[in-house]
Amino acid sequence: MKSLRKRQKRAVSEVVGALLLILVVVIAVGSFAAFLSYTQSTAQNRQAYINSVQDEDLQITSVSPYPYFPNVQFQLMYQGFIMDYVQINTANASLVNLISTGNVSYSLPSGTYALNSTNGIVSYNVIMAGTLVNNMTSKSILQIESSGTYAFQPATWQDLTIYVRNLNTANSEVSAISVNGRYLSNFSSNGVVYSTSLPLLIPAKGTVPVNLSVSTFDIHTTASLGLLLLSTVGNFFSGTFTPPNAIVSENTMTQNYQVASVDIPTFNGAQNNASSYLWEVLVPTSSWNMSQGWNSSNIQVAFVQGPTFQYRPNGLFNSLNGLDLAGPMEVMLIATSSNGLMSVSQPFALPYDPNIDPAGSFAVSCSATDCSSNSNLTITVTVSDLFAVNPLSGVPVIFIPENNGNSVITLRAYNGVTGSGAFPQGEVTVTTACTSSCSGTVEVIAGSLPPQFIEVTVS
Repeated sequence: MKSLRKRQKRAVSEVVGALLLILVVVIAVGSFAAFLSYTQSTAQNRQAYINSVQDEDLQITSVSPYPYFPNVQFQLMYQGFIMDYVQINTANASLVNLISTGNVSYSLPSGTYALNSTNGIVSYNVIMAGTLVNNMTSKSILQIESSGTYAFQPATWQDLTIYVRNLNTANSEVSAISVNGRYLSNFSSNGVVYSTSLPLLIPAKGTVPVNLSVSTFDIHTTASLGLLLLSTVGNFFSGTFTPPNAIVSENTMTQNYQVASVDIPTFNGAQNNASSYLWEVLVPTSSWNMSQGWNSSNIQVAFVQGPTFQYRPNGLFNSLNGLDLAGPMEVMLIATSSNGLMSVSQPFALPYDPNIDPAGSFAVSCSATDCSSNSNLTITVTVSDLFAVNPLSGVPVIFIPENNGNSVITLRAYNGVTGSGAFPQGEVTVTTACTSSCSGTVEVIAGSLPPQFIEVTVS
């Protein structure tokens, strides 16, 4: 009986042991399967992350800077503010340009000037003496006294809009943006502000505009822009935008106008990465002289668009009266890329060329009616330029008397140069020197113009 019980206990123990062994195996297999599943899932997630990092592809397609004023290259800063208006309190107050060419004085009458104007007397100062680059909501006025000296700074961009394209089939997020090495604390898109704590979603195969405020970055309108994007997965994407290289070249062609051969300067500034061109042409007035320098009172300014232009004064200025059309003159080019980045050329100086505006006509008059007098008389020759608007000095004039029977016309001088000595601008005069009655024809030659003949009688 005891032996039977022992055999029964032994059989139960063996069954329990087998069951426990099976349970251990099942648990081990289950744990191993769970481990394998977790490992595979982790590997898949890791590979998906690696793929997302490797496949992420953002591109900065373009940039639009603001405000876009191609004809404004300088701004007036006063106590940290950009001025919209300048109030001139004293007549002929002096504005001083401290940019690159040294201290150059510009005089303006009393009054209030909107510095973003390109018309009237301040047009020259828009480019050369500098003005504002943005329209402020609250207009600021700086009062300038005649003894004041004010510094003009190169114009700067206030805002940028960049366009970010996602070339991947998965969404991306941008958490930080830098411009020229400086990170922005935030940026916006479609009215929503984003930052490192709230990244901007760039949808797959989508393009998103991003607005950047760079008013405190002091980025000159002629500077390159280096942009850097940081995505939430740690990738960096960069884009560099450079302004065109504004370089001016010039060649002169000669055109026959029958009465004279005319030099026509052609200016070229074409660049591969420029989409628009603005030329500033400075021509002196007849009151200009080299000792004065360039200022708003003795120059006339014209603006021309296009990669090239020919200097044809009658197509540039509304009025040619009082201008020294033959120079010397100064030309400056502002080249702008398709992204709005600008480059300003060095001033190109074209020396005086009398063949740009040669003599076009002349008139002969006498101090007596019909050049007939009972005493010696004066013959006056007035030479006009090609455009028949300005008297032209520096033209040699020759008087050749011709015998007319027994009498001979004698003159105190037989040649002269218009505008020289005491002669008025564009004029030369001679006086007859007959000791008795004389009459005859006088041939008058002015420069290369066809001669004129006048009948002179002194009785």
